[in-house]
Amino acid sequence: MNRSLAYSFGLVLVVLLGGCAREPKIIVPLPAYSMDFSTAEEWRIADFAGLGPKVAAEIVEQRTQRRFISCADLGFRVRSLGTFSLRKLSDQGMRVNGESC
Repeated sequence: MNRSLAYSFGLVLVVLLGGCAREPKIIVPLPAYSMDFSTAEEWRIADFAGLGPKVAAEIVEQRTQRRFISCADLGFRVRSLGTFSLRKLSDQGMRVNGESC
């Protein structure tokens, strides 16, 4: 009796694990909304993807001096935004002059 119970348990386990080993679904997060950093309000930038008030203030300050031309221009003029941060923000919906980075 113990042998047949162990065999049944093993068979159920194989069936369950076999069902999990099929094709994995790739989940790509879509941006909840897009935001143009050339025109957005400071509080919206601060809330966007957790940038915070200091980075938002720096973006708005640089934007008032001269409009951002591209993502590279944004990254160059705002010190706390590096290439990795720009790509991450772009994937989440950040735009500069209507274009993604």
